[in-house]
Amino acid sequence: MTTPADSSRHVPVGLIEDYLVSGLDGVIGVAGSPAGRLVIDPHHGTLAVQFQAGDRAPDVVEFENLSFDVITDERGTWHQVAVRLDDNLDEVYALLCAVLDRVQLAGEAFAEAMEEALDSLTGILAVRHALTREKQVGLFGELWVLLALAERIGCGDAVSAWRGPLGEEHDFGLAALDLEVKTTLSERRAHWISTITQLVPTGDRPLYLLSVQLTGAAVNAGYTLPNLVALAREKLAVHVGRFDAALAHLAYRDRDSDLYHSRWTLRTTPTFYEVDSRFPAVTEERLDAVVPSAERITDLRYRLDLTGLAPSPSPFGVEEL
Repeated sequence: MTTPADSSRHVPVGLIEDYLVSGLDGVIGVAGSPAGRLVIDPHHGTLAVQFQAGDRAPDVVEFENLSFDVITDERGTWHQVAVRLDDNLDEVYALLCAVLDRVQLAGEAFAEAMEEALDSLTGILAVRHALTREKQVGLFGELWVLLALAERIGCGDAVSAWRGPLGEEHDFGLAALDLEVKTTLSERRAHWISTITQLVPTGDRPLYLLSVQLTGAAVNAGYTLPNLVALAREKLAVHVGRFDAALAHLAYRDRDSDLYHSRWTLRTTPTFYEVDSRFPAVTEERLDAVVPSAERITDLRYRLDLTGLAPSPSPFGVEEL
């Protein structure tokens, strides 16, 4: 627990608790220079610290339980950092008192004091993480295919066919075929294959690899990942619950949407390749045929460049997916 540098300057934590239990908003001034105050907000379950706005704002964007706001009232403009409470009032109050003491007694700037205090008390905070770039691109491609399938086979069947989030070998399992979606930002049609079984057909069902190439888009074109998620939710309507469950399996969280800034659009028309005996896939069967003691190869990841390889006809007929 962080202990305030001078606890006699601060009201007892029991008073803060009384406000919260009673559902009463409160603003408690803390004497010192510069002026500082605590803000109790039981309706949002937060406790905040405010100082008159300075040159630099505290950077708390990576922390899930913290938020920064600029507040304007009759006394001027304030920088505020609020901490969401979760059965941790004592720890949060101690943190904010320490920040007040750093600023008012030690002369630190609010931004510096907040960031230093956070470095010393990370246990109550959950650091926010965006999906890796590779996973963002992969999810973007799968969502594009999901929306296209919803147009062709219906929303319910499209959501049911999306198997990738459930950890199954192929991204989409349709009535007559399986579909593995590979998405890249490269100018070449090059894709990473992550396992030795990823390009193995399931039973007698044909397997197709769908190659999707993306490129960066201007502000008025293309989509961010949260844009595409919102579009899918609107399209899927009554099936959105299953869609959201799938997103949760992929660790995509709406509260992190501000971390996704990239806008993408299709670089080329997505292209199908049937994964048949002529397709350049590395499989256990092929390894067994040419590599001694191939069973000792327990993990394999490789990059497949399909640039210039003749594509297969679309399994969906003349219409584009």
